Amino acid sequence: MLLDHDRKVVALGLASQTLRVTRQGEKRRISHAPDYFARLEDGSGLDVDVRPADRVLRTGSARRTR
Repeated sequence: MLLDHDRKVVALGLASQTLRVTRQGEKRRISHAPDYFARLEDGSGLDVDVRPADRVLRTGSARRTR
């Protein structure tokens, strides 16, 4: 995995399915657990979803958080 070799990811800053994000949708609660979370050297975080190529959105599958 590329994050293993990214110097911006701090030591012990990579974990798999460590959190679940839940929100209220129009008709039901929606829940999602990102595949990986990386803590970056600037203190921000990166949520990463791993999907087959035909299911990846054009905007990408990673989201930065603070």
